[in-house]
Amino acid sequence: QSTAKQWYQRRVRVTLSGRLFATKCTISGYNCILHSEVDGIDDEGEYYEAKTHMIIFNPKQRDRYRKGKLMKTYMQCYLTGIDKVVMGFRNQKGILKKVVRYSLEEIECECKKYWDKNFYMQFLSDFLAWMMPQIKEGKFYELRYSAGNRIYLEEFDKYKELESVNTLFEKCKEVLQKRNEEK
Repeated sequence: QSTAKQWYQRRVRVTLSGRLFATKCTISGYNCILHSEVDGIDDEGEYYEAKTHMIIFNPKQRDRYRKGKLMKTYMQCYLTGIDKVVMGFRNQKGILKKVVRYSLEEIECECKKYWDKNFYMQFLSDFLAWMMPQIKEGKFYELRYSAGNRIYLEEFDKYKELESVNTLFEKCKEVLQKRNEEK
């Protein structure tokens, strides 16, 4: 059985601007750049993801929360290298009533009877194996999901002048260096 560590390796994270960054990584042997927005930085300089959810009143709601919200949040953070989650629980009027802080390890332990990250990493691996043969070198694409569980792969024309993903990543680093020099 394969493990998530065999499928995923994060190499470099570059801050594009205040809360936006790009993570260059390898997923199942494919070089990828993941674009992310950081919700916050704590007093120790660590990134965290902030989410909200309705207050949980019964075991059925708790199970749905662990199977859905926590799984999606975990995978988003795992892929981008964010280890902390701040979850706010709100009432039906949208008023925040409780805040819970999690590490990814705590989420994984709390949800181990509901899901396994290896299953989702295998799905991502299989998805990339489907998608990558459709990709042309030097082109940029966006995935779009629509109703009816349809996934579309659309080419970005505005990036034609860039020759490869590495060129885009180098441009990101240049932007960061220029901003640091201006400060």
